[in-house]
Amino acid sequence: MKTKIIATIGPSAMKHLNEIFSIVKVARFNFSHADYVFFEKAINKLRKINPNIALLADLKGPEIRIEKIRKKEVKKGEEIIIGKDIILTYKHLAYYVDKGDIIKIDDGRVELKVKKVEEEKIIAEALTEGQLQEKKAVNVPGKDIEMPALTNKDYEDLKFIQKHDFEFIAQSFVKRREDIIMLKEAVGEEKAIIAKIEHQKAIKNLKGILKESIGVMVARGDLGVETDIAYLPIIQREIINKARQYGKAVIVATHLLKSMVEDPMPSRAEISDIYFAVSAKPDALMLSEETAIGKYPVEAVKYMKHIIEVAEGYYFGKDKGIVKIKDIEFEELIKIVSSMEIPRLIKWNIRDPDKRRLGKLLRGVI
Repeated sequence: MKTKIIATIGPSAMKHLNEIFSIVKVARFNFSHADYVFFEKAINKLRKINPNIALLADLKGPEIRIEKIRKKEVKKGEEIIIGKDIILTYKHLAYYVDKGDIIKIDDGRVELKVKKVEEEKIIAEALTEGQLQEKKAVNVPGKDIEMPALTNKDYEDLKFIQKHDFEFIAQSFVKRREDIIMLKEAVGEEKAIIAKIEHQKAIKNLKGILKESIGVMVARGDLGVETDIAYLPIIQREIINKARQYGKAVIVATHLLKSMVEDPMPSRAEISDIYFAVSAKPDALMLSEETAIGKYPVEAVKYMKHIIEVAEGYYFGKDKGIVKIKDIEFEELIKIVSSMEIPRLIKWNIRDPDKRRLGKLLRGVI
C-alpha cells in the first residue's frame, strides 16, 4: 500500500493505539483541542509501540469562532446582530465585511447575509434555519481578513511541539508563502512544515506556498466553505497535481469516513470519494473525528486500508499503465515521463535523517 494513512489522536484512539498503529504510521495531534497532559501520555505510549511512528502537530491557527451566544435557535429571515446576539473570538470582523456578504457558521450549517454595518456590529439576515453553538467556526468566503499567521496560542503550542520533537507541523489557514516563513522563523528551517490549504487566497498563492513548504494538506472542511463546494473535487485534484509537479507531499483530509463516527461501516459515497482521491496519487489520506472521537476507530482504519488497497490495485496494478516504448509516439512518451515521481525521488532519496523522515509521508519513495 503506497498511500499512507494518518490517524488523529483522541479519546477513542487512545483505547486502541496498538491496533490502530499496527496499520498507521503517522499520528496527528490536533492543537485546536490541545491537552498537554493527554498528548504527552499519548506520545509516550506511541513511542513504546513503535519509535518510528511519525508525529504530526496540527496548529490551531488564526481562526474565527463563536465565543458567546445569546440566541441558540436561528429562524430563516430573522435579524441577527453579530456583536450582540453572537460574540466572536475576533472582534474586528465588522471592518472587513460589506452589505451583501455571506457569513457562514459551523461549516455553512447557518448562513447570514450582511444587511449593514454599524460601528463594530454587523446586522445580518438569517438565510437558513439552524442552531448556534459556542466554539463553532465562522467564515466569510472571499474576504481576506488580516490576522496574524501565528497566534499566541500557536507560539505556546510550538514550545510543546519542539520539546517532543514532532516530525511534521501542519500550519492552519495559510494564505501566502510569508506565513510559512513566519513559522520557519519560530521553529527553524529544518522543521518539516505542511501548509493547510483552506482559503481562496492559498489557492491563488499555491506555487509560492509549495516552494516554501515540504507539502500541503487539502483541508476540505474550511476549503469547502471558502469556495463553491461543487468545485471542491476539481480544486482537490488540481492541488494534488501541482504538489506532485513540485515533488512535494500532499495529504487529503476531512470527511473521508465521517459516517463511521457513528456507524460501523462507511457509506457508498465515502468509498467512492476515497477511490477518487487515491486515483490522483496523494501521499496520504487523513482520518480526523473517525479516530479521535468516533465509536469505531479501529474499524475506520481497517476500512480505509482495505479501500486504498483495492483502489491502488485497480488504478496502479501490475498490468495498469504498462506501455512498450516502440508502441507509442514521442509526444505521448513525454507526457508519461512528466507524470512520474522522478522529482521527489531526486529530492528526497538521500541519507540526511531530517529529510529521510519524509518517507513516512511520501508514497513509497523511501
